[in-house]
Amino acid sequence: MNDADTSPLVNLGLTGYEASAYLALTRRGRATGAEVARLASLPRQRIYDVLDGLVARGIASVEPGRPARYTALSPDEAVGALIAAHRSQLERLEREAADAVARLTPAFRAGRDENDPLNYIEILREPAAIGK
Repeated sequence: MNDADTSPLVNLGLTGYEASAYLALTRRGRATGAEVARLASLPRQRIYDVLDGLVARGIASVEPGRPARYTALSPDEAVGALIAAHRSQLERLEREAADAVARLTPAFRAGRDENDPLNYIEILREPAAIGK
C-alpha cells in the first residue's frame, strides 16, 4: 500500500496502520489478522490492536473464533461512518463553544463598563515632573 492509497483515509481520521489494514481488508471477503498483516505489510505484533481499532470505529467487523476473521465495511459505509464521527465531534465542539460564549459574555460586558478609579492616578517619580 502506498501513501496515495491511504492518505484519504488518514485525512478522515484513521492512523496509517488502520488505513493500510482497511485497504487490505477491502481486497478480501474475510481475513485473519495474520493475513491482513501480510497483505498490508504491517507488524504482526500490532495487527490485532489495529484491527480492534477498525472494529471500534465501526468500519470493520470481526467473527470470533480461532482464528478470528475480519471483514471490511463497504467503502461508502466506512467513509460515511468516519464522516459521521467527525460530524458528531464538531457538534459537540459547537455546543461547548456556545456554552463558553454564554459563560464568558457577562464578564466581558461587565468589563466594558468598568472604570477603575486607579486608572486616573499618575505616579510622579521625579521632582521636576511635579512642577509642570
